[in-house]
Amino acid sequence: MSWKKIIFILIFILFFTIYTGYKLGYWLVDNAPSSSLVNIKHQNKSLLDANGNLYIQSPPQPLNEGSFINNIKNKKNNINTLDLLN
Repeated sequence: MSWKKIIFILIFILFFTIYTGYKLGYWLVDNAPSSSLVNIKHQNKSLLDANGNLYIQSPPQPLNEGSFINNIKNKKNNINTLDLLN
């Protein structure tokens, strides 16, 4: 195969992938599910902060042990302490 044919095929494949990626991206945006924030904003007005903006709760952050803050209320914290006065 000559170099001209190989380069032509590679350029054709490059433009084909760019075009299909472009079309696929627009298709994904058009067919994406609607945001749940829009539904919350219209259904419940009590989720507004002091400035009148929509209040969005931050997701729970994992602790060093791998559990979440919501689950730590059920655990008993046993901390071994040393009595330094004796």
